[in-house]
Amino acid sequence: TFKTAMAKFSGPGGLIKAGRELAEALKPENGRGLMILMTDAVISHDGRYPLQKMFAAMQEVLGPNVGLLGGNAAYGNKPVYHNDTITTKAIVGLMISGPMKFKIVQEPGKVKISPELTVTKLAKPNEIVELDGKPWKEAYKKHLKDYIKPEEIEAAIAKGGGAFGRIGGLFPYAIVKEHGQLYVRLVHGLSPWGKGTNLPSECYDLKVGDKIVLTKPADDQVACVRNGMKRLNTGVPVENPSNKLFLLFPCQSNSFLLAQRDRRTKKNLRKEFFEAVLGELSEGDSAFGFMPCGEHCSPYEPDKDEKVGEARYHQLSYPMGVIVTEKE
Repeated sequence: TFKTAMAKFSGPGGLIKAGRELAEALKPENGRGLMILMTDAVISHDGRYPLQKMFAAMQEVLGPNVGLLGGNAAYGNKPVYHNDTITTKAIVGLMISGPMKFKIVQEPGKVKISPELTVTKLAKPNEIVELDGKPWKEAYKKHLKDYIKPEEIEAAIAKGGGAFGRIGGLFPYAIVKEHGQLYVRLVHGLSPWGKGTNLPSECYDLKVGDKIVLTKPADDQVACVRNGMKRLNTGVPVENPSNKLFLLFPCQSNSFLLAQRDRRTKKNLRKEFFEAVLGELSEGDSAFGFMPCGEHCSPYEPDKDEKVGEARYHQLSYPMGVIVTEKE
């Protein structure tokens, strides 16, 4: 069965209440289901919007057997609509429930470029001063030297700035180089390899003693999609499966689905992406989704987990799900 609803909020302070209202409206009768959650109206990179607390409130209402999967548009404040209402101040959900099995995986689109680093001094919750007892700049130079020239690191630190803002003192950042362009990115290593999540300003306050890892985007993003599809195709316990519906919300994919070709290798990335997806589909299966800029999911693998995992906000990752029903 399918059920949809919208919950409005007036500003950051109303987001948790809206999440609860949406969960109450869509809570399945049998307590098991999968919710597709669209949060395009939420400015996800703005720490005032408590997305992580909203997820927790929703899961408290929905219970341990309902999964969340979805994402939002770039930087939020984009309209969503439900029936005859369109607004930039609401979240929208679709609940799929009934006699079906589902699986949700979160395939990281990034790789570690440092060992775990211990936060040893903070100026305030998310302002790192020292890592492993040394100034944070030393750790960055040490672990990024194989990826970026020392003078480029110095220039980036001196300039401060990049894809998401000022390096260093405000949030933990990693510097990465893509297609010859220097970027300053958030440290995504807080999830899934360490404690916390991808946007500590919004979802998790760092503490002295926490472990973080510096990361960079994976060189082969199509492989991330392929790995996720293969994971979805195993371990869903349905004796006589009908057609499967794959749900994909791949953040990093917009870089190759829109650009089509890798500027370094000249590969047709769009073609490879669809081959990775279609190669895992059986006759009658279908794939559906959109390319978010900020995505979320609550991982659940029924062959391993007794209940769905904690919903988390991610970036540079591939939340993916599959729904399977028994043949009639």
